[in-house]
Amino acid sequence: MSVGTLGKPEVVEMEYHYGVESQAPWVHFDDNLPRTRSDEDPGLINALSLAKKRGPKYSIIGLHLVAKQPI
Repeated sequence: MSVGTLGKPEVVEMEYHYGVESQAPWVHFDDNLPRTRSDEDPGLINALSLAKKRGPKYSIIGLHLVAKQPI
């Protein structure tokens, strides 16, 4: 998710970078946050597997944000 798509990006506190395997090679973050590959996430792998078994009308969309204060 692009922080620029949020109505109030200043209230979102990033905890980690997710899906880094699709990050453009010229993008560099110097924030010391953990970096996680989505293709190595057991929960996502399981959810995608279950959705695939259920058929094409199911999809999985995940988002994890922590607000500094209630939005």
